[in-house]
Amino acid sequence: MKSDTYLRRWFLKFNERYFNGELPNNVALWWEPCSDAAAVTIEISPAEDGNPAELGIKIDPAIHMFGRMTKLLLLHEMVHIKLWGRSTLKDHGLAFDREIQRLLTFKAVRKLI
Repeated sequence: MKSDTYLRRWFLKFNERYFNGELPNNVALWWEPCSDAAAVTIEISPAEDGNPAELGIKIDPAIHMFGRMTKLLLLHEMVHIKLWGRSTLKDHGLAFDREIQRLLTFKAVRKLI
């Protein structure tokens, strides 16, 4: 799946800056209406034959014009990517909270809120 270049640019930048480049680079990113959320992380294809799962992040185009909100949502979904395999994609438990708290130690992230 081809990713949106705007979202891809931010994903790569955030991956390096906040996740030490540890997130997979094959995450697909696109704009699509989300029925019950502003953004969601999904499993596009499961891990099989020794290959990792392909994951994707879709962000509702209704927020496209809100740059800060888009960046915060992308960071939120990137935490799901980081924790994938250790928790469910929709899990907002203790590990998720710790990761969000870690992100908030960065001044640039705090400026977004």
